[in-house]
Amino acid sequence: MKKYVDNFMQYRFLLSELVKKGIKLKYRRSYLGMIWSMLEPLLTMIVLTIVFGTLYGNTDRTFPVYILTGRLLYSFFSQSTKAALKSIRQNSAMIKKVYVPKYLYPLSSVLFNYVIFLISLIVLAIVSIVLGVKPTVYLIQAPIALILILIMSYGVGMILATIGVFFRDMEYLWSVALMLVMYTCAIFYYPEKLLKSGWAWILKYNPLYCVIDIFRCSVFGEMMNIHYFEYALGFSIVMILIGLFSGLTRIVSSSVSTAYFDAKSPALCPPIPSATTKRFGRFPTGVSEANTKSSLSVRIWPTSVIEYDFILRILFVIDITLS
Repeated sequence: MKKYVDNFMQYRFLLSELVKKGIKLKYRRSYLGMIWSMLEPLLTMIVLTIVFGTLYGNTDRTFPVYILTGRLLYSFFSQSTKAALKSIRQNSAMIKKVYVPKYLYPLSSVLFNYVIFLISLIVLAIVSIVLGVKPTVYLIQAPIALILILIMSYGVGMILATIGVFFRDMEYLWSVALMLVMYTCAIFYYPEKLLKSGWAWILKYNPLYCVIDIFRCSVFGEMMNIHYFEYALGFSIVMILIGLFSGLTRIVSSSVSTAYFDAKSPALCPPIPSATTKRFGRFPTGVSEANTKSSLSVRIWPTSVIEYDFILRILFVIDITLS
């Protein structure tokens, strides 16, 4: 475990840059930019309230808040897992060139969506105040749901990222699966009738619904269901353990080659340079310094972990600048 923690701390700078890059790219060409993180859930809430509230005769004044509490968590889960699924393939060019822990890419995809999700909670706070949903002491349960949804999304995202490397159709299958998940999360309907019927297991064994229910209880001033909490927590832990130890760092390495820059595979790394070689690189065997002046195909090899990190930072700064 200490090895994983040390590895994470070593690359925390890269993780923060990946998160910043994800946020910038999401709203890069829009006029309103980050405002969309609040405007989109507000417009979605209005549409769903009209369709499932007004047209179906729902006169509950707080129904828009009910919809928003479910829709926000589902949207985060959907967008973050989709982004994590594609994260390894989208960054394959960098993976081929430099050694980076593979779990950073799904993690950064989940985190930048989480930042946007937290910003969108401002809309929920405003709508709740306007519609008379007052905060209570049970609001302290909200962080539990927010932490659970983050862990769950990352665990599922890691598993999907591993599968997505070998099975590209997973991206389309997961979109269909998310549609099924949406209708079984009681986002725009009350679950009482379903819970009293023989189909109650659809909700009770849906971990995302359990998290949404915990969050709704905190907003509407009710005590959360302990069984839902235990089930969601257990599912989240299992997912993240499977994701971390499913062999992502090994499986992806065999599919997306990191032969030149994997510092953990000495047999694949270039030999340590002699005292006569230059500080930041060495020439491959059989290639002299004179030959390099007339050849553009000679690779300059990094020679230490510090230089790997140094080159990685330069490449990433260039990538952000060009983006």
